[in-house]
Amino acid sequence: MNDLAIQNQRVMNEAYRRLGVDSLFVSDYNIYPEEYRPRFVDSNTYVDHLGKVYRIRRDVNVTYWVDGVIKTPEDLDTFQFPDAREFDYTTVDLTVEEASGEYPVMAWCHLSEMFSYLARGGIDKLVYDIHRNPEFARKLIDRVAQTNIGIVEEMMKRDVDVIAISDDVADTHG
Repeated sequence: MNDLAIQNQRVMNEAYRRLGVDSLFVSDYNIYPEEYRPRFVDSNTYVDHLGKVYRIRRDVNVTYWVDGVIKTPEDLDTFQFPDAREFDYTTVDLTVEEASGEYPVMAWCHLSEMFSYLARGGIDKLVYDIHRNPEFARKLIDRVAQTNIGIVEEMMKRDVDVIAISDDVADTHG
């Protein structure tokens, strides 16, 4: 795992303690396969390990999702989702160690549908697939789910106290 991710987790753990938060948090967004390196499409755009495409705004130091690489059933057949057992869980281990029984450790994990629609290129595409090509949608969601379930299982082996499934799929109108 890169040193920056580890340092960021240390800083977050310290901030939670200083703010008097009742637990420490880790996120599946900050856990990657061993030796992971994003695949750059150009100098400001890359594909992550789950097929999500991100763009970097270097002028404001922000990275944001823009697309996905799984456009067709054939893309899904050739895309290699990582095995969760081969991820680097250093940030999780560090947080459990720093909590040292004084704080519960909560792991924020994402719904398989979210990472599926991000890899697909948008929620509109996944919803369309569910209606028009349900076998493709089901297969995509299942493949992402297998990775996500594996991540949760690995976090549980590392003595994370709470698994919280979360996502950002609502709007401002409830």
